[in-house]
Amino acid sequence: MALVPDLSMMYKKRVAAKGWLSRTMNKAQELLDSDQPDQEALKVIQKELETRLNNLDGLQSDLELMIESESEMLDDIEKAGVFRDSVLCVLSKVVKADNLLSHVRALEALGVQGEAYGVMMVPVLLQRLPTAIRMEWARDGVGHEADLNWLLEFLDSEIGRRERSACLPL
Repeated sequence: MALVPDLSMMYKKRVAAKGWLSRTMNKAQELLDSDQPDQEALKVIQKELETRLNNLDGLQSDLELMIESESEMLDDIEKAGVFRDSVLCVLSKVVKADNLLSHVRALEALGVQGEAYGVMMVPVLLQRLPTAIRMEWARDGVGHEADLNWLLEFLDSEIGRRERSACLPL
């Protein structure tokens, strides 16, 4: 006859699973923050994140079946959901970075160098920006219509201005 694990042991297992998942998220973020993320390393970290998240999901499901108090269960589900969302955010960044590197390598294989990306990327990026930012770019960006680096520097300075203005007391 199998023994049903007690609630405190299930909480300990979940804490351990969250710890491993947090360490994996930190490794993923370090990889994403590097200047040249390795595509193979991105694939490995993506697989590890998915495996550890599935493990945590299984533990969470088992734990929810054991919690008797409805309010305690709802609170636990809410906390677990917040943590899960942060994991999915990092996982999404890993997948996007991997896809981007795949596209860059495909362009390089076709002989398209980095300087040529601007001609293709600037119009796509500009379409995704709010009208007010596009208008500001149009004022400042004369002569830089295909310069991806200039657009990225402009966006970085625009974000800085907006962050500073949000911190001003009213």
